[in-house]
Amino acid sequence: MSVDRTIHYDGSSDDALVVFALTPNMVVTLVAGTDDGVNWHDGGRVMPLRVRPQDGFVVARLRPRTRKNRYAIAKLSTDASELMVG
Repeated sequence: MSVDRTIHYDGSSDDALVVFALTPNMVVTLVAGTDDGVNWHDGGRVMPLRVRPQDGFVVARLRPRTRKNRYAIAKLSTDASELMVG
């Protein structure tokens, strides 16, 4: 896995670095949305991020979201065509 080792994250960083482990053949769809405490609502305007694990891990650089604004794993798939955005 190649991660830029010169990137530095601290309290003043604009982005967050998120790491999670998955089976290598999975395609993950991450979406931004809002959690109202009962339901989660898709943000709608932001294009979903579709990624595949490398060496069993996904490393995503995301803009931090605060309060009720959150990210969610909207879909897990083994279909590589999910990586294609049409």
